[in-house]
Amino acid sequence: MTTRRCALVRTAVTALVLAVAGSACTPAGSGRTPHTPTTDTAASPQAQEYDPSRFAPQVVTHARQAGVNARLLMAILYNEAYKPHDPAWERAWQRSKPDAAFGIANMHRAAFDQTKRGRDFADRDWHELPDDRDLAIKAAA
Repeated sequence: MTTRRCALVRTAVTALVLAVAGSACTPAGSGRTPHTPTTDTAASPQAQEYDPSRFAPQVVTHARQAGVNARLLMAILYNEAYKPHDPAWERAWQRSKPDAAFGIANMHRAAFDQTKRGRDFADRDWHELPDDRDLAIKAAA
């Protein structure tokens, strides 16, 4: 696939995911229940592994809980999707670059430690981010 075609496909997928995430967000107290976004793709499990659209339900949930825009949170995940998010790879990279970021949202230790204060994951550790994608999304929110 050409670079230009890849960029066009990525843009189309991003627009679709952001539209789904945006339509799933409802104002607090509106009485409306959001639809849970789903993804159905013929891509291999390895290809799906790094597809941020897979995390749309968690993005919507954690964005709502944190009071942030789900589109912004999803945009962060797409922005950080260039990096392989394999826990072993991230830890290997961190050994050579100690100030590297962890998790699918590419969060640095200082940002995680500052963010977790007063939150329900305050007892969690930054080193858990590569293995716990839900925690990475929650912290990014």
